[in-house]
Amino acid sequence: MSNVAYLTRRTERITPFDLEGCDFIISFGYRHILPPEIVQAYAGRAFNLHIAMLPWNRGASPNLWAWHDQTQHGVTLHLIDEGVDTGKWIAQQPVAMHEIDTLASSYRRLTEAGTALLHEWLPRLTRGEFEAHDYSGTGTYHSKQESETLFQTLPLGWDTPAQYFRRAA
Repeated sequence: MSNVAYLTRRTERITPFDLEGCDFIISFGYRHILPPEIVQAYAGRAFNLHIAMLPWNRGASPNLWAWHDQTQHGVTLHLIDEGVDTGKWIAQQPVAMHEIDTLASSYRRLTEAGTALLHEWLPRLTRGEFEAHDYSGTGTYHSKQESETLFQTLPLGWDTPAQYFRRAA
C-alpha cells in the first residue's frame, strides 16, 4: 500500500521532513510552489489538481479568471514540475457553468468535479498507470497580486454573479 501526502488548503509550506514515508504527493488547493528538491525527489509521483482547463488560467484564482477571460471552465490533473501549473497533464474534465452561477457556486462545482476526477484517477496514479501529455498553446498565467486586484473590483465579492462578467467584457 502506498503512502500519499495530501496537500489541501494547507497554509504552511511543506518541507521534506513533512513527507517522510510518503510515496506520492497529491496537491489540491495548496498555494505554495514546492521546493525544487521535493519536485526532483518526487518526479513522476507528485500530482496537482487545478481547477482550470490548463494551459489556461495557470496560477492564482483560476475560477475568477475563467469568468473574466471567458475561457472554458474545468479541472486538470497534472504532474508537478518546477513551474507554476506547467507540468504535463494526465486528465482534464470540462465543467458546465450556468447563468445563475456566482464565483462561489462555480468554485464549489469545480471543487466537486476535481474531487471526483481525483478519486477516479488515484488508483492509476499510485500504480504508475497513466500517460502525461503536452499542452497545445501557451495558455495564460495570473499572479496572486493580479487576482487580488481584480477581485477588489467585484461588486459582490464571491457572490458576484456570472452575468457580471458577460456585461463587463
